[in-house]
Amino acid sequence: YDNTTSGLTATDVQAAIDEINAAAGTVSLVDNGDGTYDFTDAGGTTTTIADTSLSTLSAPVNGVYTYTDESGATQTIDTNASSNPYDNTTSGLTATDVQAAIDEINAAAGTVSLVDNGDGTYDFTDAGGTTTTIADTSLSTLSAPVNGVYTYTDESGATQTIDTNASSNPYDN
Repeated sequence: YDNTTSGLTATDVQAAIDEINAAAGTVSLVDNGDGTYDFTDAGGTTTTIADTSLSTLSAPVNGVYTYTDESGATQTIDTNASSNPYDNTTSGLTATDVQAAIDEINAAAGTVSLVDNGDGTYDFTDAGGTTTTIADTSLSTLSAPVNGVYTYTDESGATQTIDTNASSNPYDN
């Protein structure tokens, strides 16, 4: 963070946030749970804000979403492969929807499988029954954060820490 144009005296991100907060005074925004919000400014004046743009999108039921707009009109969005058209003009397939195209390709390919052996290897079996073991040699990990610090371990086992705490990020003033 470069404070040459802000006029702040802070030397890191957290201090800059604290400095801005102190200058702004106490403000709050409260969700009233009924589509309105109460905003209270630093002087103590409360303004109620009505949210007039309420629309909803339902959780999917068998791949179908229902969208309801602000006026109450509904629209369904069907994400099932069989409901989505497929343009077969260049593929040579006869299918006209995505599900039929997948089924047609699968029938032409024969039975194939990919099995995770749980040890970093996979067994691929082709339509002719030939099995090939694939070794995964590119295993790297990124740990869950502990107090804002992540640990990355690369394929060779070397580690690198990533500190995302505001106080660890330099601030040039």
